[in-house]
Amino acid sequence: MQCPEEDVAPFRKKFPQFEDKIGKYGHGTKVRNPVAAFAGMMTRMDRGVGQVLDLLDELKIADNTLVLFSSDNGPVYDDGYVDGTTVLTSKEEVDRGHDGSGPYRGGKYQVYEGGTRVPLIVRWPDGLEPGVSSALVTQVDFVASFASMLGVPLPEAEAMDSRDAIDALLGRDAVGRQYVVEEARGLALRDGPWKLVQRPKAGAELYNLADDVGEASDVAAEHPERAEAMSVQLDGIRAAGLRSLGLR
Repeated sequence: MQCPEEDVAPFRKKFPQFEDKIGKYGHGTKVRNPVAAFAGMMTRMDRGVGQVLDLLDELKIADNTLVLFSSDNGPVYDDGYVDGTTVLTSKEEVDRGHDGSGPYRGGKYQVYEGGTRVPLIVRWPDGLEPGVSSALVTQVDFVASFASMLGVPLPEAEAMDSRDAIDALLGRDAVGRQYVVEEARGLALRDGPWKLVQRPKAGAELYNLADDVGEASDVAAEHPERAEAMSVQLDGIRAAGLRSLGLR
């Protein structure tokens, strides 16, 4: 949590109630008023993205430049840092009225959608039409997708778990991957609208995201055959490795 004071200062005035809070982070970093620092970091990121887009306009290459904006995980709650939050675990998702994961369950370090589902914005004026897609893709797929797009051969031993999803990224495929393995202190399998969460000591949980995007109702008992089939599928993926599955 580091940000130049020039970006933090305006938020110190806006959030003076946190001036006595000292955020403590990895590598011994300490930050006074971590709420102001976080706001400053977000402002600086927003400005930086704008500067990149402005430069593309200035160079007159914006229309034929592919830009992606995403996040590496859902909102952080139980990160172990002393940063002024009132939420100490991802099971408590609302901090002073703010729910970072919205309708999704959990946050970073959790295999539920709040931790693994992230925004992805793709901009390429000359290459795709504006719209919203629910296609299933992962950031791991970027390597194989752009290698395919550029006609660059991808050696079999490199990016082994990356899949060519360029059509989904460009809005030409509304489905994307049939399934995705998710990991965050545990494993889960997304297969179409279904999601299986493996719990070694508590059995598997099954959710139908088409009806229950917040993963509030475990329906494993109602769909035992589906839960068993997906458990076997996930175990098979782990045992075989993606190279032998011929995903490319």
